[in-house]
Amino acid sequence: MERSQLRVPDVTTNLLVAVILLITFLFISSKKKRTSQRARRKWPIVPGAKPIIGNPIGQSSNFTAKVHEWADKYGTEKGIFECTIFSQRFYIICSEEKIELIESKRPFEIVRSKNLVRAVNSVGGNGLFSAEGHNWRKDRRMVGPALNKKNVADYLSTMRVATNRLIEQWSKMTKEDGVIAINSTILAFTMDVIASVGFGQELNSVTNGNNEMGNDILNLFRVAYIRYFSPIKYWKIPLIGQYLDGGGGSKTRLLNALTRLVNDYKASSKSGKSSEDYSKKAKTFLGKVVALNMKDPEALNTERLVGNLLTIFLAGAETSHVTIVSSLYEIASDKTGLQDDLAAEAHALGDFEAASTNELMEKLPRMRSLVNEILRIKGPVAFLGLENVEPLEIEGTMIPANSNIVLAMQYISCQESKIIGKGTPPGPRFANPRDFCPRRWLIDSDGKPYDGDACTVLSPAFKTGFRAFGSGMRVCPGRLLAEIEILIVLSAILCKFKISLEDGHPPMALITSFTEQPDIDIRLVLKARK
Repeated sequence: MERSQLRVPDVTTNLLVAVILLITFLFISSKKKRTSQRARRKWPIVPGAKPIIGNPIGQSSNFTAKVHEWADKYGTEKGIFECTIFSQRFYIICSEEKIELIESKRPFEIVRSKNLVRAVNSVGGNGLFSAEGHNWRKDRRMVGPALNKKNVADYLSTMRVATNRLIEQWSKMTKEDGVIAINSTILAFTMDVIASVGFGQELNSVTNGNNEMGNDILNLFRVAYIRYFSPIKYWKIPLIGQYLDGGGGSKTRLLNALTRLVNDYKASSKSGKSSEDYSKKAKTFLGKVVALNMKDPEALNTERLVGNLLTIFLAGAETSHVTIVSSLYEIASDKTGLQDDLAAEAHALGDFEAASTNELMEKLPRMRSLVNEILRIKGPVAFLGLENVEPLEIEGTMIPANSNIVLAMQYISCQESKIIGKGTPPGPRFANPRDFCPRRWLIDSDGKPYDGDACTVLSPAFKTGFRAFGSGMRVCPGRLLAEIEILIVLSAILCKFKISLEDGHPPMALITSFTEQPDIDIRLVLKARK
């Protein structure tokens, strides 16, 4: 009998065929599932997503501009749309109605995005900003009181010292060069303020020109932004991970400096409470937080305390820097007499050096209106990354738990609200929400839009489309400190100088690097006021 020509199939070949068939089945099933999910969704999905990169946004600095462009195209009807960036799905919330739904579920059902938290923590900022739950309550209890109105009053003299140094430096630079690029000196100023107010350290970066810490701050914002969108945690690779994107050196330098400050202060508090240096530092943010920390049974450990200090230093320096630079650019660009109005208001304050926090907040309504409008539409914070702890229903469709939800806060403030009694106010000039109007927030004693001698300023809140400092329980604790610092320096500059843009100055735009930042150096011509 002839041996059968049939051969027993090779096991390896069978296994390979089975794997191929399984992958094909899973791919087809996944595609059908995605198609089915897309069909069930009642909001638009940005088309054209590519493998790995998702929906192209151009340069990473173009993120906010691209989201606003997509919101105009896909988000106007439903107030929500979906996009994919670097293989991650994002649900963009872009209407007042939808953002209210999300805010109603904060801070327990909706929390900070894990991607955002891991990015911030990876650069050393594991403090109040990224905290949730028990850690947030504990951090807030320590940090919040040190930034209340009473304690901010203790910081006024420090802010004025830094402001006077900036004015002196600009006067010197103007005599030498005629035109000054303000971005670096304003960042140096905000660093000097936060270092002195926060830790009792006299950096004096404005005068000595040492901007290494400023470069480290900008670098960490850039790095945190890259890590926020990264689908892999490459910075956790042993030895080299932190340095792949250039963040390791900046993080190490800043954390080492702050750790030394904390340890030195704690040592001095035990050995020399009567010393002049200790008395000075006891009035700083660091001193007040350490004092609270020592009384609390759930005190922050050194690592957590340093994380909060780094958070305050990064946020306090960078966000105020962007707001001041944007404000000066708009003042110098204005053709409506705004600059003279602001200068007159600042001069009318009288003894500027002795003005209290109440006087600064009450007697500078036009300046406050300008700053409010800058923060609303041209400020450092354009969006907020969140995620849902449990599945979330929107428009009859369930968004899976732990999804990336982005609140396009700056975009929403530029839209007409469909909710009666809410939305960005038109102001005395009945400005469209999309337009920049520095007088938008001026009102009379009855709360009606008014731009006259006895005007006051409308306090912005989420009801008026203003979320630059967050909202509800998660509102930024440093809001008052930032406002006072900005009012002091802008008023002092306009009392001393009449400012204008250099001839042929290009328009300024904001680009995304975790926060929004000016895309060019602002070059001002300063002339002494009589």
